[in-house]
Amino acid sequence: MVGTGKLTCLALDENLKPVSATPILPMETHVSFPFVFSFGGSTYLVPETHEARSIDLFTMGKKPTEWSLARRLLYGLDAVDTVIIRHLGYWWLITSVLQPGAPNRHLEIYFAKDLLREEFQPHPVNVERRYRDAKHGTGRNAGSYVRTASGFVRPMQNSIHHYGEGVQLMRIVRLDPEGFEETAATETIIYTDVVDALSPHHVAQNGGMLCWDVRDRAR
Repeated sequence: MVGTGKLTCLALDENLKPVSATPILPMETHVSFPFVFSFGGSTYLVPETHEARSIDLFTMGKKPTEWSLARRLLYGLDAVDTVIIRHLGYWWLITSVLQPGAPNRHLEIYFAKDLLREEFQPHPVNVERRYRDAKHGTGRNAGSYVRTASGFVRPMQNSIHHYGEGVQLMRIVRLDPEGFEETAATETIIYTDVVDALSPHHVAQNGGMLCWDVRDRAR
């Protein structure tokens, strides 16, 4: 289907040139925004599968081309660009949800103490529907968060004229079962130069590697 996203595992050589490309997670629906993290000796993946109305957790096998469904974290909601943060003994899902009939998406958070077994609970901030008046995807996660000495920085889509126009870095100043607050980040982090100079669509980092993509306005 034209316009349906798929995920591919890209192998790179020592000069970061592609040497092979292997499709992963073959699905009939759109799949994108692969959020990858490690915990307890295993590597996990949460992709965007909003057309399936679910947030699913996959675990890697012996190779990064091998993935199996570990569990369905949430179902029955149109959620995109989900990231997972480990903080204060909880697992936090930060995502962007579209309700039937709504013109824009809004921020939603869910939390649980056990990633693999416990049911995720909705955060009180969900009823506020933050960013519901923001157009073009503003408010959605725009890549992997950065953990700093003072907390977390969340790259957030910030688009005035069209989807994918730019990113704003947001400092999470409070994240607990009773409250959530974030504000524009003022400190310099690994993403700052790319965000300021290139207006990317998404940014991500792992170890010493920094990746980003830029969306040109096609029409």
